[in-house]
Amino acid sequence: MTNQIFTSKLKVIFFLLTLLASKIGVSQTCTGPFVFSTQSEVDAFIIDNPTCTQIIGDVFIVGNAIHSVEAFHNIESIQGVLYIEGTILNNVWGFRNVRSVYSLQLINVPVFNLHGFINLQNVDFDFILAGTGNLTNLAGLYDLHTIGGSFIVSGTSISNFSGSRLISVGYFNVIGNNNIYNFNGMEYLTTIYSGMSVINNQNLQNFNGLSDLSTINGYLYIRGNNNLISTNGMNSLLSVKDITMIENPSLVHVDGFPNLNEANSLSLTFNPNLSTVSGFNNLNRLEYLIISENGSLNNISAFNRNFLVGFGIITYNLSLSTCHVVSICNLIDRAPHLITIVGNATGCWSKSEVDAQCMGSMKSDDNVQKGEDNDLNARSNFKNSDVYPINKLLSPNPGNGIFQVKLSNDVLSNLVVINIQGQAVYSANQQQGIVNVDISTMPSGIYMLHIQNEEGNFIIKMIMN
Repeated sequence: MTNQIFTSKLKVIFFLLTLLASKIGVSQTCTGPFVFSTQSEVDAFIIDNPTCTQIIGDVFIVGNAIHSVEAFHNIESIQGVLYIEGTILNNVWGFRNVRSVYSLQLINVPVFNLHGFINLQNVDFDFILAGTGNLTNLAGLYDLHTIGGSFIVSGTSISNFSGSRLISVGYFNVIGNNNIYNFNGMEYLTTIYSGMSVINNQNLQNFNGLSDLSTINGYLYIRGNNNLISTNGMNSLLSVKDITMIENPSLVHVDGFPNLNEANSLSLTFNPNLSTVSGFNNLNRLEYLIISENGSLNNISAFNRNFLVGFGIITYNLSLSTCHVVSICNLIDRAPHLITIVGNATGCWSKSEVDAQCMGSMKSDDNVQKGEDNDLNARSNFKNSDVYPINKLLSPNPGNGIFQVKLSNDVLSNLVVINIQGQAVYSANQQQGIVNVDISTMPSGIYMLHIQNEEGNFIIKMIMN
């Protein structure tokens, strides 16, 4: 009897100590991973772990019947991944005391806000918001200043970034968000440590909101944003490693980098309405410059400055007639083998044409003509990728849509016709002397015929009436 009484007293003492610990806030760790697929499993967490405030390990909450995470209201840190997918949660208020988490991922969760992370201060690795169809902004992330890995916003209904106080992230990837018009709300962001991708955001118009962003220690990749008009908004950006802008059909002006002074490469390709590049007025050095197949581009005045370009490609910009800007002329003079100029408008049609204009008054008209003739003779030997004389290969030109191309017999040639938007409208592989190229179903205008075979590469301007 005495032993039974003693044992009962010990149980009471243990219960009281446990209760006291929970009341005075003594923290306790619980070790995962934890996997929850039903609401009853979630609710059981607080029962099984009444004093747990720190989770060591991953937490997976996956289930289309889970509607509440209140059972986690004691948790202050998660030293692992908090992964929530496919639930019917409309809020995450149960995580309101969490201050740090290794990685946070919300996938296909219909939350209306992020107020449940109101005390979150640090995400060590990735923070992913994907398919959160009811989420319109970042309200609730007022204390979150640093994301060590990627901040990915993909396929959401976010229209702005209000609520964000982010200062630095590893990567910033904004992909497939059709309601975003700009980056308003990201005014605190100053540093991206690795790279930024902005892809397929159909209503994005500019980069307003990134006014304090000064450093991207990696790439800036902008692609497939159908309504992006301008890159305006990153006026404080001082350095970035690589800039790529490709297939942004409404992009008209690249004008948002007035203070950028360091970049390794700049690539502008397949932006059919891009007309001016004027936003790099403080750039001191550029290792690689690629400007290709921007059908409306007619102004590269941003490069009319005495700064170093290491390697250049300027090709198939059918409206670009002025390429004899200072930095390009310097490159042609210093290392002509490191720059390719092909298939732009008259005045920038070939490297020799640009070189002649660069020389200006330093060459007499006779010397210029002599240089042109020598260049054409060199091209007729099929040794250089440059512009070949039109009347040698193509007839009639102008034409009504059916053109004859004269090729060398028994040489397999690849033929591609490109329109002013940079789109291929005809392609064929031929191995015969005379080939009919039929683009009669295409609208009237200017096209480029690209011929590639073992004898060389040739670009011919085609005019269809």
